[in-house]
Amino acid sequence: MTSHSGIVAGLKPGTAYACQVQSTTASGSSGSATVSVATTAEPSSTPITGLSVGGFTPYNASGQQMDGDTFYNCISNDSTTYVTLDDSNGFGLGLTGGSNQMLGKLIGESPALGADV
Repeated sequence: MTSHSGIVAGLKPGTAYACQVQSTTASGSSGSATVSVATTAEPSSTPITGLSVGGFTPYNASGQQMDGDTFYNCISNDSTTYVTLDDSNGFGLGLTGGSNQMLGKLIGESPALGADV
């Protein structure tokens, strides 16, 4: 074998790391190497600085995610569509009724798909 690879998870973004690798062949020869790497910086986010309020559409498909919620759509200045949801089951949050409010980011329209913000 002339090469090795491995996956290391859970590293912090924008951080330098070094690791030492040592291997031994079946015949007993050994070698080692120190490898230095840096993880990429965390992507920057664009804060919402302005919204234009769109129309709202009641969404009540019995037995579906977000049952009974009302979407209030907003387009941000970076052209991302955000939605507010009241009394929301949300995009996977599991909140059921009450007076909760959530902000979601619309990532697909048919069917409605989103991510919690």
